[in-house]
Amino acid sequence: MAFMFKLCVFLVSCLFATSGALFAQTYKIEGKVTDLETKETLTGVSFYVKEHASQSAITDNRGNYTLNLPKGQITLIVSYSGYVTQQIQLSVTKNVNYNISLSQIMIALNEVVISSKSPDASVADPQTGVTQIEVKQMNKLPILFGERDIIKSLNLMPGIKSAGEGSTGLFVRGGTSDQNLIMLDNVPLYNASHLMGFFSTFNSDVLRDVSVYKGAIPAQYGERVSAILDVQQRNGDIHDYHLSGGIGLISSKVNAEGPIQKGKSSFLLGVRRTYADAVARSFGIEEASNAYLYFYDLNMKLHFIVSSKDQLSVSGYMGKDKMIVKDMADTGWGNSFLIIKHTRRWNEKLSSVASLFYTQYAYDYRMEIGMTMSGKAIIKDYGFKKEFHYQVNDNNVWLWGLHSTYHNISPGDYYMNSENEETFLNLHRRYSWENGLYISNQLKVNDQLEVIYGARLSVFSAMGNGEYYKLDENKEITDTIWYPRGKFVKTYVNLEPRLSAVYKFNDYSSVKTSCVLS
Repeated sequence: MAFMFKLCVFLVSCLFATSGALFAQTYKIEGKVTDLETKETLTGVSFYVKEHASQSAITDNRGNYTLNLPKGQITLIVSYSGYVTQQIQLSVTKNVNYNISLSQIMIALNEVVISSKSPDASVADPQTGVTQIEVKQMNKLPILFGERDIIKSLNLMPGIKSAGEGSTGLFVRGGTSDQNLIMLDNVPLYNASHLMGFFSTFNSDVLRDVSVYKGAIPAQYGERVSAILDVQQRNGDIHDYHLSGGIGLISSKVNAEGPIQKGKSSFLLGVRRTYADAVARSFGIEEASNAYLYFYDLNMKLHFIVSSKDQLSVSGYMGKDKMIVKDMADTGWGNSFLIIKHTRRWNEKLSSVASLFYTQYAYDYRMEIGMTMSGKAIIKDYGFKKEFHYQVNDNNVWLWGLHSTYHNISPGDYYMNSENEETFLNLHRRYSWENGLYISNQLKVNDQLEVIYGARLSVFSAMGNGEYYKLDENKEITDTIWYPRGKFVKTYVNLEPRLSAVYKFNDYSSVKTSCVLS
């Protein structure tokens, strides 16, 4: 009888335990956090649940967050440095998508420093040799002749040295300026300066942020060995129209932004033009009477929220420099590009970005010095990029993808007319195909140790159409071979491992190490 009583108690206990497990169902709360005014996504926003201290989350680099919560009434506390903290009452009864907009704190103080990173971010971040400048910091940069120059401001940072006075070139930790990869919206720019180096290509009024990688270059970047300058344009306001501009001593600019369809799409447009030569002529400077030196550029971005999971953007740039000496010389050079980018969030853990781009750098000249001389050279790139971001949890993030670029280089088409004798010289075009496969993992092993490890496989193929020399062991030419269009001449393969690590002793001290082979 005693045995039967104990058995019944055991079965009833199992029944209640099973029922408790069944009723302890959790639901998924996910969404995106944006700035209330600019609608830009916010990275690093903290979430925690007042009733469940162990439940917390932080937004990723696209502003997304995910929480798994039990059924019931909860108080969700959302906080971000420089923004008003929100306490949100939610009734958790099903899976929901809940987007949040945060408003900036407006407090009149003598001085306040607002940072989107925690005070120990530089101590705890395993990525070494990286510097980021956000849009609020850009607005504090000194103005030279009415322009904020992003590249010149980088000269003030450790490990970066100017290539010379009046130059936008950068020497980073011993490398030369041509060993730096400079990108705008993930598209390479071959010339990042205007007026022969006095101004940079970047219009600070249309930028979102700037990242400089001086040391351990992440696996998603390649093609250069010294440094990476990654500049991103911001999205236009999807709710209100804005028009701004400025008139400087030697240049003027106009910026416009606003919704195409309110809440769903936006445009951003920035135009700059210099007139230093016209000002000099107006003051009667003789040397400028027959000379023209100016530049203009145009930045454009269209942004579309296609669905709750899909976003599409189209951005472009066109810039041109002109230097003219009347009746003697006419020279022009400049960049242009167009990129289409599709971002998709597959679920709370997996997202991807796919993009197609075209970029061009062109140079041309014409001279009249007793004879007529002219020439032009063009670099054209056609590219595709696909990247996946998989967040296993807050301590484990994977990144992998593919970059592919087809290069079409015209070294020069030249013409000369001397005493009615015409000479033409057309150098052979060069074609090549550059590919990169990469994968990396950021893993927080424990509270003290965090690592980023990965690898990049770089493949470069020289292709026809054109002549190539065959060399012997002494580098002497032994033969000339003609390769037809599309024929592979030579392929180079290089595996580039990447490793960065940080060991944190406390909130104020840590030791970092990194190793990159390129």
